[in-house]
Amino acid sequence: MKGSGLVVAKIKDFLNASYEENPPAKIGEYMLDSELSNKYGKVYFSISKKKVVIVFRGTKELSDWSNNLIYGVNVNAYKLTSRYKTAKRMYEKAKKKYKGYTSDLLGHSQAGLLVNLLLDKKDLDGISLNPAYKGETQGMNEYIIRSSLDPVSVLKAPRNAMNKVLYPNWSKSHNITIPAKTMNPLTEHSIDILDRLPQDKFIGRLKGGCMNKKYVIESQFPFD
Repeated sequence: MKGSGLVVAKIKDFLNASYEENPPAKIGEYMLDSELSNKYGKVYFSISKKKVVIVFRGTKELSDWSNNLIYGVNVNAYKLTSRYKTAKRMYEKAKKKYKGYTSDLLGHSQAGLLVNLLLDKKDLDGISLNPAYKGETQGMNEYIIRSSLDPVSVLKAPRNAMNKVLYPNWSKSHNITIPAKTMNPLTEHSIDILDRLPQDKFIGRLKGGCMNKKYVIESQFPFD
C-alpha cells in the first residue's frame, strides 16, 4: 500500500465519520467497509481510485481519557492498551485486504498518535489533525495540521528549517499551522478548524510519492 494524500474537504469528512456511530455509507467515491470498521475507526475504499482510507477517532469516552493518561506516562505503555491494539488490527487487516491499493491513515487528537505509531515510514501517508504529541519522530510521509492555540498538540512546533537540512524532500506542507481565531481550546482543537483552509488544498504525496508544489501550504510560523 502506497500513500497518495487527500484534499482538505475529504480529510474533514473522514475525520467526522470516525466519531459517528452510524457513519455515512459513502463519502464521495469511497464506500464504508463495515466488516473492518468499528467504533474506534472506519475504513473507506474506492474501487475506481483503487484507494483505501483508514481513519481513527480521537477522545470521545471515559476509556479514551484513561488511555490519554497512560500515554502521558509512557508511550510504550500506551502500545499495550486495547485502543492501540484495536487500531493496529484494523490497519493490518486493511493492509492485507486491500493489497495493491494506495492508502492514507488519518487521525484527530489521540488518534494522531495512532497514526504516528502505526504509520509505515516507507509507504503509507499519515495525516493528523491536532495530534497528541510528546516528541515522537515525524516521518517523511507524515503530515500534521494544527491550530496555533491547540492545547493537545502545543509541543508540536514545526521544525521545518531543521528537517529540510536533514531530509532533502521535506517541505513546509509537512507541518501546517492554522492561525487561531478564538481563545477557546475546545474550538481550536475541533475538526472544524479545517474550514479555515482552502477546501481543495491537497495534503500528502501524489501517486508515485512526489509532492505537487502547486498545493504546498506555507507554515504560519515565522522561524520556519
